[in-house]
Amino acid sequence: LSASWGHFLLYARQSIFPSTLALALLYFTVLSFGSLMTAYVYWAGLSATATGVAQSGSALFGIAATFLAPALMKRVESPEASG
Repeated sequence: LSASWGHFLLYARQSIFPSTLALALLYFTVLSFGSLMTAYVYWAGLSATATGVAQSGSALFGIAATFLAPALMKRVESPEASG
C-alpha cells in the first residue's frame, strides 16, 4: 500500500495530472445503471439501498466531470496534453 501511495504521488506531480483526473471522472459515468443492469444486480442479491447508492454515486461523478473537465483541461499547458 505504501508503494502504491508513492506511485500515486509521483503521478499527481505530473503536469498532465489535472486533465487525466478530469478524464477519469468523466469515465466514471459508465457506471450508469440501465434497466438490464439493475435487474441483474437485484437478481445477484444486491440490495435496493446498495443499488441506489451506486446509482447516486454514478450521477454525482457525471455531474462533477461535466463541470471539472473543462476547468482542469484549461490548466494543462498544451491542448495536446489535455487530450
